[in-house]
Amino acid sequence: MKTIKSLLLSWLFVVSTAGAQAQTVRPVTAESPNAVFVNVGLNQAIVAGTIGYQRRLADRTQLIVGADAAAVPKFLTNSRVYGGLQYDVLTAGRFGLPVRLIGSTAFADNELYKAVNVSTELSLHPQLHSARWTYGADVLYRQGWATHLTHSARYRRLAYAEAKDGWYKFTASTFRIGGSIAHSFDRVEVGLQAGYQANGKYDLFLPPYYGVLMTNFRF
Repeated sequence: MKTIKSLLLSWLFVVSTAGAQAQTVRPVTAESPNAVFVNVGLNQAIVAGTIGYQRRLADRTQLIVGADAAAVPKFLTNSRVYGGLQYDVLTAGRFGLPVRLIGSTAFADNELYKAVNVSTELSLHPQLHSARWTYGADVLYRQGWATHLTHSARYRRLAYAEAKDGWYKFTASTFRIGGSIAHSFDRVEVGLQAGYQANGKYDLFLPPYYGVLMTNFRF
């Protein structure tokens, strides 16, 4: 019983810490160095929303910051804040290869526990641009490094009476590969990102796909 409850507890947090984290598809430019993005999508079994900001720092470097939110009514609520950098490793004509390194802190709250998780992710986004359309591929690896758990009295009663609060080294990870397509209307971009995902030992519980609707405004 303890093992089963621990696995479910871990799975719930893996689900809760994944947000609809897609930023702009077409890179921001010197003429419009800022972008505000809002996205929503099916992301590890929860429909999550993201709002964020992207800023051009240098010729090939961009700052990305944002926040996610998701909920299952009367059971689970969570949020996440994240930030990092995008660097355009290669730009050649209509082709580009942005690489993103993101760090995040996630917060989950339900009837069994409260948790704080620290994760990082590395992703590659090769892209092909036309005058209005952008076609891309997405490869992402996310690693959760540590989680602080505060167990509720209900958890101790139903699952494990001797559960200890504190930091745990959780090795939850996610690998994704997929594609994206976006259309630009001058300063507004709308698009879709979707693909396959693997969640290690949690594949039994989580769907092998994700999909995110994206929109952003540049200024």
